[in-house]
Amino acid sequence: MNYNFPKTIFVEKNTFYQQIEHLLSEAEELRKAYEACKKEGSSVHDHRNLYEEFYDVGHSFETGCRILDKKSPAINSDGIFYTTAKNHARDYYLNGVTP
Repeated sequence: MNYNFPKTIFVEKNTFYQQIEHLLSEAEELRKAYEACKKEGSSVHDHRNLYEEFYDVGHSFETGCRILDKKSPAINSDGIFYTTAKNHARDYYLNGVTP
């Protein structure tokens, strides 16, 4: 699997379930940043924070994928395959992408 972010210490420290908890906390921070940006008069700083929190969710997700990779790289391959198949069946993809 290809990653966009550097490997974190949590790949070695967290279980997969601990990482899920962390991902959920990052998603909550993203929600709060989003709510701040929706308010009238939101600042450039509010929007920068929104983007940072958005990418924090991605970084936390990648950390979870790295934890799964340690167990078995097939877990990530299967997860991508089945998710792509599910989303293909829902017609989410452009240009007829198939799994």
